[in-house]
Amino acid sequence: MKMFADYQAAVLQSYLEKKGANQLSLNLIHSTAAKLRNECEVVAVKRYLKKDENTIRSFFGQQDDLTGYVRAIKKFDPEKFKPLDSFLKGNIKNTDQKNIELLAWLIDFEPRPYRVDTALFNVADHGISLASNEKNKEINEVGGENEQSAQVGNVQRVLTKEVLRPGTWKGIILVGLTALVIAGVYLFWGHSGQEGCMIWMGDRYKQVSCNQKQGDAMVIALDTSKLVHFKKITKQDTITARSVGRVWYSKIDNEVEFFTADGYHPVHVERHLKPLTLYMINKYISHK
Repeated sequence: MKMFADYQAAVLQSYLEKKGANQLSLNLIHSTAAKLRNECEVVAVKRYLKKDENTIRSFFGQQDDLTGYVRAIKKFDPEKFKPLDSFLKGNIKNTDQKNIELLAWLIDFEPRPYRVDTALFNVADHGISLASNEKNKEINEVGGENEQSAQVGNVQRVLTKEVLRPGTWKGIILVGLTALVIAGVYLFWGHSGQEGCMIWMGDRYKQVSCNQKQGDAMVIALDTSKLVHFKKITKQDTITARSVGRVWYSKIDNEVEFFTADGYHPVHVERHLKPLTLYMINKYISHK
């Protein structure tokens, strides 16, 4: 499977780059079979997403919920991680697909999981050179009143030239990137206009004009994901053991707050939120 081989190479390259930049946990930097199992437990609690369920289930079997998966990981035989550990250390060149998917999950590689219709291609190996200095210069030097149209035109011209090169069979698949990039450019300019920013309203973000001021509220660039998914949980009695992996918290000056997504505190922006644990539930949330 040539296309999966490309995906495998991209995941491994991402692992090596993050390892070299010291962006991974010690479990992954100095891996062993046992440490890989420990990392699975950490990541499951911190980042349990629906798109990763098939990957987790292929390793640890079908479970009812996150608590079940965490329990299964704790009991899992670490010897079964040896093929992945050997792959990471360069002792073997290939490994089972489920090992690659597990690695992608552990290092938070995107896009994942692997899908044929969104196959990943290495730009250097497949003739796409958008990152080259000449192409960047062509795009970045556009200016004037028709900047948006010129930017879109340049992106489309570069992609068309590279993707639709005669004899390039992958162009049939990659041509869809043209439409995606053009749409992204339009969305960027659309959000950078009158309502391209947002402010924290106490329990959620609100989209506003970048020129709008509301007291001491900090005006920040629009993040549509946070706008939709990031909220403060005001009814703490809704938080249960099932919330582990789905809720994050902060404790600042003995005040504990709970949020629906990961990230930084919306007011104390230097403080990163922490994943909810059963200990925090038992200590700070009393269910009557």
